[in-house]
Amino acid sequence: MNYISQSFIGAQIFRFDQLESTNDTLRDLVEKKTAHHGAIVTAKFQTKGRGQIANIWESDDDKNLLLSLYVTPPKILAAEQVYLNLFACLAVFDFVNKEFPDRTKIKWPNDIYVNDKKVAGILIENNIQGNSVKSSIIGIGININQSNFSVPNALSFHQISAHEYNLVELLYKLVECFNFRLEELYLQLQNKLLGDYLNVMYRKGFKANYRANGLLFEGEIIGIDNIGRLKLLVDGEIKLFSFKEISYE
Repeated sequence: MNYISQSFIGAQIFRFDQLESTNDTLRDLVEKKTAHHGAIVTAKFQTKGRGQIANIWESDDDKNLLLSLYVTPPKILAAEQVYLNLFACLAVFDFVNKEFPDRTKIKWPNDIYVNDKKVAGILIENNIQGNSVKSSIIGIGININQSNFSVPNALSFHQISAHEYNLVELLYKLVECFNFRLEELYLQLQNKLLGDYLNVMYRKGFKANYRANGLLFEGEIIGIDNIGRLKLLVDGEIKLFSFKEISYE
């Protein structure tokens, strides 16, 4: 492990060769008061990396960006925590989109897609006290130099471009993207965050097949509501879906 000083997000960077989970390690450092706002934990390999709802995040050793960052946001009500998701998704979107412009989208709620395949995933764990979000640990996995995956919808930078990337350089580029979007969060530019997210939503404005409650149906994504649920237009009626209530077909 080593430690690098910067400013804002990235003021502390804790590097490890191998961890069970960057989120768990960062949480331990926060509890010990070793890590503070803006701290990042990154690892070359995770033995128990995870995605949403206990999904496993697949990653070869020292091939991808695997990290977690700690944020103590401005006053955000628990009912408005969707804006933390928008902030994180847009920061990672900005990072990927700079490499692959016009091909990058955010697949609701928090995956980053290029060419209809998943390049990055985000796991946000909020610490809520009373009616406010006190802090957030944001776990991020971005497929960079990996050549093969066991799941068909995964994709890496290398597979798209045939280039090998410097992971350290990319980490600092990602930090820049997070600092840019964090400023918007602190300035309480919720409408801008929401608008930017809606503008790059995967499948938004197109009819496609979805599945909910075991039923296959056609719908059109029109956005999200104020707590982050997916809004679909189905047979002329707007329907709302929470995460894991609907799947993309």
